[in-house]
Amino acid sequence: MKAFFEHRYEYVDYDEQIFEFAGFYNFKSREYHRFSVGLGVTFVPEWNDMINSFSFPVQLEIFPLKNQKFDRLSLIVELSPEKVIDAGEGFPTFRYLLGIRYNFKKLKIEN
Repeated sequence: MKAFFEHRYEYVDYDEQIFEFAGFYNFKSREYHRFSVGLGVTFVPEWNDMINSFSFPVQLEIFPLKNQKFDRLSLIVELSPEKVIDAGEGFPTFRYLLGIRYNFKKLKIEN
C-alpha cells in the first residue's frame, strides 16, 4: 500500500497553461499488474477562478515483461471522470491516458 503524487502540465496556447496535481492510492501490487485510484485538481493560473476542475482517476499499471531485462517498464491505462466547475449541473467529462512508465526503483510485489 502506497500513496503517491504526480504533476501534469498541458500547454494549450501561449496565454493558457493547465496544471494538474493528482494524489493516488496504490493497492497491493500483483505479479503482472497494480491498481490505483486518486483525486486530482486542475489549475489555470491565467483565469480568475484558479481551480478549473476536479478529477477522479482510476489507473491500471501492467507489467508485461516481468522477470526479463526490461522488468521495470510498464504500460499505463487510466480513465478519469472530470467535473469542470463552471459547467453547472452537466455531466462530467471523461479523459483517458495510455502511456509507458519506467520505474527507477525495483518494484516490490506483495503477496
